[in-house]
Amino acid sequence: MRKIESEMLAAITSKSSFSKDNTQVSYFPKIDLPNHSRIETSKVYLHGNHIATVVHPTFFADGRTVVNKDTLADYPTRTTCSRLRALCVAASLKKGLPYINNQLVTGN
Repeated sequence: MRKIESEMLAAITSKSSFSKDNTQVSYFPKIDLPNHSRIETSKVYLHGNHIATVVHPTFFADGRTVVNKDTLADYPTRTTCSRLRALCVAASLKKGLPYINNQLVTGN
């Protein structure tokens, strides 16, 4: 794992925002108001493009990572796949095409 990916994961784990070189993490705390609510998430960006959202675990549910498949389909790079693998997503490239869990990823 690359150092920047370790720093990215540390920011997600500590629930803080992070920016270094081409990678950014934006932390969004939970909001629970009568007219607005939001679950606690961290969004991961590569070159300003949203590649994944990490939903932090709660009392009621385990955490999970939601991949932005449109971005992966538009930018199928080794770096994008590397960042996703650091988030425990089985992302890979085969002949320049992106795959998650051995399933071809296509955009809209």
